[in-house]
Amino acid sequence: MEKENLKYLVLNKFLRKLSLRGGDIDYNTIEKISKIINLEELDLAEYDKDFKGISKIINLEELDLAECNISSGLIEPLETLIRLKKLNLSYNKNLDDKDFKGISKIINLEELDLAECNISSGLIEPLETLIRLKKLNLRYNKNLNSKDFKGISRMIRLQELELYRCNLAGGLLEPLETLTRLKKLNLIFNKNLNSKDFKGISGMISLQGLDLAEYNISSGLLGPLETPTNLKKLNLTYNENLDDKDFKGISGMINLQELSLFACDLSSGLLEPLKHLKDLRKLYHCDLSSGLLEPLKTLTNLRKLDLSYNKKLDDKDFVAISEMINLEQLELYHCDLSSGLLEPLETLIRLKKLNLSYNENLDDKDFKGISEMINLEQLELYHCDLSSGLLEPLKTLKRLKKLDLSYNKKLDGKDFVAISKIINLEQLELYHCDLSSGLLEPLETLIRLKKLNLRYNQKIR
Repeated sequence: MEKENLKYLVLNKFLRKLSLRGGDIDYNTIEKISKIINLEELDLAEYDKDFKGISKIINLEELDLAECNISSGLIEPLETLIRLKKLNLSYNKNLDDKDFKGISKIINLEELDLAECNISSGLIEPLETLIRLKKLNLRYNKNLNSKDFKGISRMIRLQELELYRCNLAGGLLEPLETLTRLKKLNLIFNKNLNSKDFKGISGMISLQGLDLAEYNISSGLLGPLETPTNLKKLNLTYNENLDDKDFKGISGMINLQELSLFACDLSSGLLEPLKHLKDLRKLYHCDLSSGLLEPLKTLTNLRKLDLSYNKKLDDKDFVAISEMINLEQLELYHCDLSSGLLEPLETLIRLKKLNLSYNENLDDKDFKGISEMINLEQLELYHCDLSSGLLEPLKTLKRLKKLDLSYNKKLDGKDFVAISKIINLEQLELYHCDLSSGLLEPLETLIRLKKLNLRYNQKIR
């Protein structure tokens, strides 16, 4: 960095935030920066030289040292940064006990990122002194042991803990039952958790978000989780061994609002206990067999339902959906729906977004049902192989703002006259529709249209 630029930076008394990520800087640069007395945020990611100068920036609150190739003991001088609240050390794979000793003395630290640091067993333990720490990221650190979790268990103000792909041994989480303020826990791709771990999780009484995707949960392990009554979001994606004991446990999570069950291979009757979850608002990807939705028709608070890639839905399921009267978003992407199944959904007058893309058997009964959704704002009909004239009922959708008809190659004049009457339409997608010349003329009435996509329609003149 040129001296003139440095001189300007040092003289700027109002500078609060500085990023030199990936820049060609050296020790002298750091010494100059240390004289910017009001600097609060500094990004030195990919800087790999001396850190002593940084320790002089006494007002620093945020420091990013990601990918700095830090060698043994270099972090130790940073213990003088008593106002530092956020420290990013991710992708530094040579940190040792001296570095962690230095970190442990940054007493006001609130956020610490140690993702992919290849941390050796026991190095985390000294960080138990960081009693103000609220967020700790340990993603991709696969050598953590009981000493590390003993240290974590004493971070009593911790609110967010990331343990994604840490290859945790069974039972390591048990000491974490002391983390009564923890709100979010990510355990994706940790496949060795056992009953002791779930006992530890059950003690986290403030937990609101729990991610257990790709864990391969064995029968009944979720039972103890009914005790964190504040749990609002639960991700169980790719857990194929869930049974009635697990769903009984889920049913006890009385404040649950979001539940993801993608690729969980659910069998008949498993969802029935969920009918007691009166606050459930979002239910994602359920891999359902025919009729499994029927018990959930009592979920009148449900706002978002994602049933994409469920190809066995039948009339019983759609009758159940029609009774979810507060539904605002419904995803039915690639469900291979039979003709007429959507007709009962005319009761969903609060629905704002409907995605029916890749359903190629829709007929006039389906569109009659859609036309009654008077508050619909977004309708996705991408690649539905729509027959000529099917869109005519949609002219009643006065609040529709976005309509995607891409890859529908049979649209004709009747369809475009219907579209022209959707007076509040702002975005219209007609990508790859093989449109003939003159079809677009009726759309001149769409005075609120802001975005029109006509790509790959080669016959338009």
